[in-house]
Amino acid sequence: MAAERTDRDEAADKDDGARRLVRDAARGPLGAGDWARLTVGMVAVSLVAGLVVGLVVRLVLWAADLATSLVWDRLAGVVACPLFPLVACTAGGVLIGLWVRHVGGVPDSLEEVLAKVKETGGYHVSSLPRSLVSFALPLAFGGAVGPEAGASGLIAAGVTWAGESMRKAGLKAVRLTEVTMPAVFSAVFGTPLFGIAALMEDADTADFERFTFGRWGKVVLYTLASVGGLAGFMLVTKLVGGGGGGLPHLDAVGAGLLDGLVWFPLPLAVGYLLAQVSRAFATIARRAADVLGDRPVLKATVCGLLLGAVALALPDVLFSGEEATGTIAGTWVTTGAATLILTGVVKLACTQTCISFGWMGGSFFPMIFSGVSVGYGLAALTGADPMLMVAVTCAATVAGVTRKPVLAVSILVLCFPLADLPWLAVAAFVAGKVPALVGREPKDPGVVGDAVGKANGV
Repeated sequence: MAAERTDRDEAADKDDGARRLVRDAARGPLGAGDWARLTVGMVAVSLVAGLVVGLVVRLVLWAADLATSLVWDRLAGVVACPLFPLVACTAGGVLIGLWVRHVGGVPDSLEEVLAKVKETGGYHVSSLPRSLVSFALPLAFGGAVGPEAGASGLIAAGVTWAGESMRKAGLKAVRLTEVTMPAVFSAVFGTPLFGIAALMEDADTADFERFTFGRWGKVVLYTLASVGGLAGFMLVTKLVGGGGGGLPHLDAVGAGLLDGLVWFPLPLAVGYLLAQVSRAFATIARRAADVLGDRPVLKATVCGLLLGAVALALPDVLFSGEEATGTIAGTWVTTGAATLILTGVVKLACTQTCISFGWMGGSFFPMIFSGVSVGYGLAALTGADPMLMVAVTCAATVAGVTRKPVLAVSILVLCFPLADLPWLAVAAFVAGKVPALVGREPKDPGVVGDAVGKANGV
């Protein structure tokens, strides 16, 4: 009888495929002791797995940084040509197009990775080395995209492989991939809060027979994984050097309450409109890519040509914007309002073009940079407190695109001082709740959902 029950369990597992997680190999239902051991085990797994993921994420980003430095420091120094951005981006487009044609497609966007993890409990790629190349190429040649999309796919695939190896070895396999995804976000963005908020929207009810936990159980597990991921990232950063990851820390809002309330509507409205512009650019870019059809080399080359040409006039449209966000904080006074605002708007267009034309990557870092750049532009234009303009514009932009105020605040709270939290929260809530002007509202945007890949909401 026990053997029959085991066979049924195995058949159910096969039918489920890589569904949420593998059931306990035990023949009877889980008791109180099993529940306690499972809880302690998951806590330990979350913390340790998060630490390992943080280590791997930093190594992956370090490799991408080396490739970027090779192109834009060493090669640019040898060539010493004023048209180097145009040459490098165009050449990068050709290489990316040839590579996409060779491997048969572009990497999944961040939302696609998370959707597969949520649905099946794991994520698979045909080849981790190929995925690493696909992740690094757009970053190395100046693509206006962030690293979060490629890093999430690589780590999710690696963790899934580890979990399946544990199962083959006869160990109880927990849902490692979902638990460690917060660590990826925490390591990339430099804040554990984002990793927790990004995955808490659709938490399941507890089901210990299938190793799933309820909302508050997941808060604990995601928090441990996020803290572990950030710790692992910082550890490798100390060993290999380089940037610490995440966004720079900006100054606090200097305006008083009365002055702040007087100026608040302007950056709020501009940030909301900037989000709608990003959605419109996403729609236009995707339709333009559809017109070019299944021609990966042509699309990637056209994108590189356009990106390089624009960079000759507006160099900050290149790259993710992570470092440029800190740089612009010290140079905005001498840059000029028109250049700051134009750079922020054009950056959004370049990001959506990259994503639609095969230069796959994330949109969070470029989107934040655009909000910061336009915010400084408003300050230069009006003479208002610059940090009020930046904080409100940025929060409204991120929340207006993602439609998730809590998610927007969680990623920006370590970029701005805690004293700015009321301004960030109000701006994010208003911009995130006002109906979008471009694209229909999704009924269920899912985990992170509308924030990446489909920023237009259609």
